[in-house]
Amino acid sequence: MFRAKWKALLSDPNTPWFWTLLAVVVGLPTLGMGLSADDWLQRLLMQERWPPGAHWGPLFEFFHFIPGPSERRSLMDDMGVVSWWADPAMHGAFFRPVTVATHWLDYQLWPDQIWIQHLHSVLWYAGSVGLVCLLFRRFGLSLPMAGLAGLLFAVEDTHAFALSWLANRNSSICMVFGVGCLLLHRQWRLEKRPLLGVASWGLFLLSLLSAEAGIGTLAYLVAWQWVFDAGSLRRRFGGLFPYLLVMVVWRCGYQYWGYGVLWSEVYVDPGRQPIRFGMALLERLPQFMMGQWFQLPIDGYLLLPRWVQWFVVGLCWVGSFAVIRWLWPLLQARRDARFWAWGMGLSLIPICASFPMDRVLTFTGLGAFALLALKVESWISDGATLTAMEKLMLILHLPVALMALLIRPWIWLGIWAVMTPAGVMDDLAEDDVFIMLHSHELAGAYISIQSLVESDLETPQRLAMLGPGLTHTEVLRLDEETLEMRPDGGWMPVMASRVTRSTSRPHSVGQVITRPDYQVEILEVTEDGRPLVARFHFQEPLENPRYRWFAYLDGGLTEIRPPGVGQGLSLKSVF
Repeated sequence: MFRAKWKALLSDPNTPWFWTLLAVVVGLPTLGMGLSADDWLQRLLMQERWPPGAHWGPLFEFFHFIPGPSERRSLMDDMGVVSWWADPAMHGAFFRPVTVATHWLDYQLWPDQIWIQHLHSVLWYAGSVGLVCLLFRRFGLSLPMAGLAGLLFAVEDTHAFALSWLANRNSSICMVFGVGCLLLHRQWRLEKRPLLGVASWGLFLLSLLSAEAGIGTLAYLVAWQWVFDAGSLRRRFGGLFPYLLVMVVWRCGYQYWGYGVLWSEVYVDPGRQPIRFGMALLERLPQFMMGQWFQLPIDGYLLLPRWVQWFVVGLCWVGSFAVIRWLWPLLQARRDARFWAWGMGLSLIPICASFPMDRVLTFTGLGAFALLALKVESWISDGATLTAMEKLMLILHLPVALMALLIRPWIWLGIWAVMTPAGVMDDLAEDDVFIMLHSHELAGAYISIQSLVESDLETPQRLAMLGPGLTHTEVLRLDEETLEMRPDGGWMPVMASRVTRSTSRPHSVGQVITRPDYQVEILEVTEDGRPLVARFHFQEPLENPRYRWFAYLDGGLTEIRPPGVGQGLSLKSVF
């Protein structure tokens, strides 16, 4: 009876509308999420209150987080929103003008109604779900299997950020245009109508201009031409030439105008760092496979010690081969399964440019959920017994995924509430310096940016981030103006704290970094060139009233007094 009800539901021709409505319903709780992290920065950008210096406009700056060497970067360094240990040449910026246009519309129509902005994001996600359901039907899945694959996509918990985080709306937008491109490409190749081809190329460009993840569209275009298109190899891959031309033009413009990420340990630019990207593939690809198929919490990978990370990578390779072996009989028997497998596999490659995080598993899910639906087709259609692996997959990707989809946004909000509590700068005078004895560099920066959003200030409160927040740290007061800090494992002890610096560009003993209120001298470094012991000499005695000292104590950010001369503090890791 249970199977029969499933079959009846999934065979309904209206399932794309059902799952689109379901996507809206599961997104409704996120309307009260408010702003977090990048949202604060992007609000300032739309209000033209950030970044410091001349403004280029939101179209170019909305996803421009850290500029490279420039007057603007110097101003950000002086304000303290970039940590002292960050690489002066580090640069992080993304070009997503189509996504920016949707946020611009928000700020024209309802700039202070944040819940409507969240609803806007939910509608983009719902639109992507509806188009994905249509894609499954058009690309060969039977009615009930397309319904099941669409449901799996709609409740996938890796889409939680696309639903709940305004700054991640780009994920849904690029999926809408990417799936639209695939649908039109199929029609173009079958019907030989040139206008369909032109429209498909245009949608591919719009997907790329929505988010870099739009490159995943090309994975399924290649898979279609390889598996389904008839004729010689030259004819098959000739159909890809317009898309490759679009991508080359996009990439050249992207690099010419200075977008991309340089000198970060956790991001890799495939165009500028091909060898490092190849190494990243070996490390990250199996993790994304496990995140897609077994719901492995790969977001926590960067917090692990390096030797544990390599152990995890080995297990993930074993798990990845186990999935391939499980799918192998299906791949041998069905051509459409090979299409979905090629698309899934190729779409894993571009996302390896980013660090392991499951919110980039968008295009990958298309192939994975189609393959899972095909694996259980005999159960839905003929009443065959599910294997243990099939049962596990359905449990992971239906009830477990749905619960996680509803819960994860609030976990995210809770973490940011601990790291970036509101109101801590409310009583600071304009010339006060907000000194954080330990913090993650992004959390420290966003405390300052959040306070700027919530005030009438023209520039952020001056900030001094001294020590790392993800390890135990010993602090010693040497004299009236000087502190010495010795974190366990040094600064940037785990990969999660190396967003703005790569170990390929090490610090050195005796190096001095100067900021307006203090000077840092590096006394010792680790084997890979990270600061191990550093001395901080302030311009005035540490008890000066304009120096406001904060540390994470008892689960929250607390104002403290600096230790006396000859005395010390022992700071625990924030988490």
